[in-house]
Amino acid sequence: MPDNRRVKLDIGASTGCTTEANQRELARPRIVNNNQQHERWRWAGNRLGCRPWRTLANDYLASAFDGKTEGYKRQVRGCLLKTEKYLVHLGIVPRPRNLTEKDILALYMDAPWVSIHERHIVLTRLRPFLAWCGNDAFRPLVGKLDLQPPTPRRQQYSAAEIEAIRAAATDPYEQWLIHLETDYGARKVTVQRSRPEDFDRTNRVAILRVKGKGGIKTMEAPLHPDTAGILDGVVQRRDAVIARCRAKGYRGPIPPNLLLLPWRRRPKPISGTALDNILIRLCKRAGVVPRGHHANRRGVAKLVYDRTKDLVVTQCFLGHADPKTTEMYIGTGLDKQQAAQIALSQVLARRIRPDPQA
Repeated sequence: MPDNRRVKLDIGASTGCTTEANQRELARPRIVNNNQQHERWRWAGNRLGCRPWRTLANDYLASAFDGKTEGYKRQVRGCLLKTEKYLVHLGIVPRPRNLTEKDILALYMDAPWVSIHERHIVLTRLRPFLAWCGNDAFRPLVGKLDLQPPTPRRQQYSAAEIEAIRAAATDPYEQWLIHLETDYGARKVTVQRSRPEDFDRTNRVAILRVKGKGGIKTMEAPLHPDTAGILDGVVQRRDAVIARCRAKGYRGPIPPNLLLLPWRRRPKPISGTALDNILIRLCKRAGVVPRGHHANRRGVAKLVYDRTKDLVVTQCFLGHADPKTTEMYIGTGLDKQQAAQIALSQVLARRIRPDPQA
């Protein structure tokens, strides 16, 4: 039978309570069972203001988010749990009512944030939570921390970031992924389903397999000058994977995909998760915040439009059936809306405040 007896819970040492009354009250029998320990901890925590992070988070969600959807509550709960995890990683005791301005600065500067977007979301959720707990340590930092707003819903890499990612690609699979996504504007599924025979060097034609409503469709594009050199390295890597699986006794069919990985002694087409991991490693190596595969496609589309100023050329490059989709990629729709808002505000301002010179 497991022993339910536990060692002491030294709350005074963790909370810095040095008053003689508190120390005398905490000097109780040091070995207690689970129930006694829980009751004693609840009493001491409520009195000393050191209730645990998750208990206060649950109370916060139950009281301050009454009427909100469960999905929204799960999002806030996830942000608070990330905060607790990062505080533990930094060696800071996760007590909401005891966090200081120095602890918040350490969380902002030294926590292993995945992206600026994550840092913004987590810290903006942390501020009202600490205020609800009665901790005003965040108030002096308002306006001082560079909490950038969340990245737009349609993210894209800049030209400098794309060049940095391309320069960081050294493995054949990495080079092929970035080559298709930047030079062809390909989607992730196009990289997954690419085949060796899709790139005809004789006729200088490349076949891109895209995912449509009726299944996998194909789109022709001119063969890029750099495709042949990168393709040779990828084919050599593919042949090495096949030879390795054959050496281990595999005699089955070989998938037609260009990018193969060994899996349980047989070659398997590369998965979307594996491509995600490749891009994340590339971005970290290049010092770029990872924003996903489609951000490459949007970034390249923006570069094409900025250079050509031709919506039809950009639409043909991306393979869009509707030019409105292309406008969403390059942001011209937002520019038109902003111009309309400016013109409308000028008209309304003239009606409210007539021009004295008119």
